[in-house]
Amino acid sequence: MLANLVGRIHIREIIAKRQLFSDNDYYVFPEDAVQNLANRLGMTSEQYYALEDYAKQKAFTVKALANDTLINRLKEILEISTAEGETKQGFLKSLKDADLLNSVGLGENNWYWELVQRNNAMSAYNGGRLQECLDNGDVEYLEYIGIDDDRQSEICSKLDGIKLPKSDPFWLTHTPPNHHGCRSTIRPVIAGTQEAKVIKLTRKVPDVQPAKGFASNPAAA
Repeated sequence: MLANLVGRIHIREIIAKRQLFSDNDYYVFPEDAVQNLANRLGMTSEQYYALEDYAKQKAFTVKALANDTLINRLKEILEISTAEGETKQGFLKSLKDADLLNSVGLGENNWYWELVQRNNAMSAYNGGRLQECLDNGDVEYLEYIGIDDDRQSEICSKLDGIKLPKSDPFWLTHTPPNHHGCRSTIRPVIAGTQEAKVIKLTRKVPDVQPAKGFASNPAAA
């Protein structure tokens, strides 16, 4: 939830180079983020993967947890962690204190929870950026920005550099992350700028689909 807010603020900072915002525009009550999480329905991974992609954004699950009791216990810990602004280390400590890690045989495997955190944080961050762009009339186009190095996936290599109007449905299914460990993001192009006047939009989008379970984003919910 906090990552979603950070994504929105980053877009506002870009717009703020041309338009002033009051301090109140940047502030969002932490209770809103906690309430968003609290409103999600806890369920098993089997139930979760049976949902349409857009509906998954209103649900909560963790594949390693096999029953509703453990899932809802973890959800409760996340709500408290978010409300108190805990660090990753504090969150992991709370999981250990609740004996959730040992209950699923992941007591010493923090990598699993870090992957869950990273995937969800990137999804929330880019979802927040997309929502802010959709809501702000100053944003005209979006560009897909990948990390061009030896760790870049084939998916992001093909999507990197795509430029389309922000209203294009492409962004509702291909906003990063598009696979596990995805580091890509989106960048706004502001209406009226020289860049917007000379931009070369992508005429043919590559036929590349996100990895299973990633064809969605919080803005689409």
